[in-house]
Amino acid sequence: MSDIRIEQIPPHGDQFHSVLELGRLNSGTLGFMPEGAFVERAAMGHLLAAVASERRVAGYLLYRVSDERAVIVHLCIAPEFRRHGVASALVRALCRRAAHLRGIYLRCRSDYDANTLWPRLGFRSLGEVPGRSLDRHPLTRWWQGFGKPDLLTASRPARDATLDVVVDHNIWLELVGLVPPSREVAALLADWLPRFEILATPEHGVEIDRDPMIDRRKDAHRALTRSRVIEVPVTEVEGVLAQVSELLRPRTAQDLSDARHVAYAITAGKRLFITRDEGVLQRAENLGALGLRVFRPGEFIAHVDEHQDASRYEPALLADRCLSTRRVDAGGAATIVRRFLDHGAGERKGELHHRLDALLARPKEAEAMALMLDDEVVGLVGTERAEQELHVRLLRLRAHPVAATVAHHILQWLAIRALRSGCQWVEVTDGAASRVFEDAYERLGYAPNGETVGKLCLSGCRTTDDVRAVVEDLPATVSDQLARDLVALLVAAGEGDQMAARLLERRVWPARVSGTGLPAVLVPIQPRWARELFDTRLAQKMLWAPVLDVMLRTENVYYRSSRTVRALVPGARILWYVSSDRGERVGAIRACSTCEEVVVGDPGRLFRRFRRLGIYTWREVAETARSGGQVMAVRFGMTSELDRAVHLGELRALLAVEGRGLSLRSPQAVPESVVRAAFGRNTE
Repeated sequence: MSDIRIEQIPPHGDQFHSVLELGRLNSGTLGFMPEGAFVERAAMGHLLAAVASERRVAGYLLYRVSDERAVIVHLCIAPEFRRHGVASALVRALCRRAAHLRGIYLRCRSDYDANTLWPRLGFRSLGEVPGRSLDRHPLTRWWQGFGKPDLLTASRPARDATLDVVVDHNIWLELVGLVPPSREVAALLADWLPRFEILATPEHGVEIDRDPMIDRRKDAHRALTRSRVIEVPVTEVEGVLAQVSELLRPRTAQDLSDARHVAYAITAGKRLFITRDEGVLQRAENLGALGLRVFRPGEFIAHVDEHQDASRYEPALLADRCLSTRRVDAGGAATIVRRFLDHGAGERKGELHHRLDALLARPKEAEAMALMLDDEVVGLVGTERAEQELHVRLLRLRAHPVAATVAHHILQWLAIRALRSGCQWVEVTDGAASRVFEDAYERLGYAPNGETVGKLCLSGCRTTDDVRAVVEDLPATVSDQLARDLVALLVAAGEGDQMAARLLERRVWPARVSGTGLPAVLVPIQPRWARELFDTRLAQKMLWAPVLDVMLRTENVYYRSSRTVRALVPGARILWYVSSDRGERVGAIRACSTCEEVVVGDPGRLFRRFRRLGIYTWREVAETARSGGQVMAVRFGMTSELDRAVHLGELRALLAVEGRGLSLRSPQAVPESVVRAAFGRNTE
């Protein structure tokens, strides 16, 4: 091992091609991965190799980052280097690189010899799940966490988010084993892929019945009964089909079936569709405007992480659309009940009507709001205020391509609304709340509270003692377990645990917590980008600006030249210094955000990766790169607009006290005293 070094491998050169060859030779156990997927991972810095003498590749480790975890995709060692500590060296290298994350996760075939390796490398088993292959070989889930056990439990460190993917008929036949699969379709069954569920549509039954062979029809219908099939009202499908047909122009019965598959996917609110049909692929961009992302099988695999992120939050879908709220009155209650009755849970119409009427009967303490997307009712939120608590009695969303994004916006809106009405605690008590909220809860700091879900909403910059005092005075509806989790986070954050500090600030957002060691970085930004990304005061000056959309965006990306800033790391507070230009004279810190990710790389790859977040065009990203070089993408969230701006003179004075100067040409690390000043509270 002394002559082996661990190196990050770029997506080119002899070592990269040696990795490709090693992966190809072991594809029988690893599963097929297209070259494009290797290129994407390597370009993101997620390909490590053990390089021996004469630059030979002894093994490699390929990983991805998802849900604040490093997920091992491939760990492959050349036969002549096995049992020489190469696998251990690669995993140790990943541990060092992923120290800012929650831990490392992987799945491995339970019957493979390699499955015995993971306990020796410090991983613990989380149990088995069925594999993706047709024979459903079980997979063991392995986890190595970097935090304390109680914090890992509180933050759900190792979970498998599931994507829903609709496929056309030919691909479905291959996936269920009725037709020999092509190599790229077989790759969709590889165990290294993130979990996703293949969905069929009722149109598959129509296509099966066109097969002249009786035995094949019987086999296909049996397979369809074992598949998960989309179920949506046909009247809604027909309306969408008219739009799809305008794009695809079906001429044959097969063309019409293709259009119907697409229409079913869009109507059910599904975001991803896999096909090899050239007519559909040629209209992929147009179908994207209807909320559906269309891919060939190989394209889906190469960019699977992008699909996973987009399925959770994709505000680009709301571009040029108006999101607004409208009070529900007694006259519209019957229509609202019909739209949002939870048939799947057996909810009765009279029961929902009673709950809605109870809110409408108390207009001073309660209200019911319909969430409108343009002129379409997509959501229902019913709230009731009680002292310092905001109870969410109704929380419903209809199936829609933008449902996951709107769910984030609703939860953000509830936290802001709670603070503005003097409440410190938001609790979702609707047992039939739409499932699309589940992922958004965690991302926005809501936590399980017995049979409900709740969030603490504070303002300002608080010390850990401040927050503890609030926790000790929480209402009786807060479970003992949730209170203990919050106290555990406070203790760990006060002891310098950065992951605990990040989670704590998510739980108390919009507040920030001082004394936890999280770094702060001053980032200069032009007014035009501040207006688009977070500054509602600037947005209000523009007649066309969607102010509500700016206020509710829970995640954004900001591009700039690729100059490295050491303190700009995940978890850092970003203090946005909005500069002045010909149209706006600002010159002050106007908002604070949390850095979620910093990536430096090729402008094209970064634009494709983050285009789900909208705002920037490709031309604007390309112009940010200097002389055709690299660009820095800063993904950020948890943005709090400041009630009191910190202007240039005060900023200089604050830095002078610390013996620091100020440069507004690029981001720079600043002391926590600037964060406290920005939030208007001195906590020393």
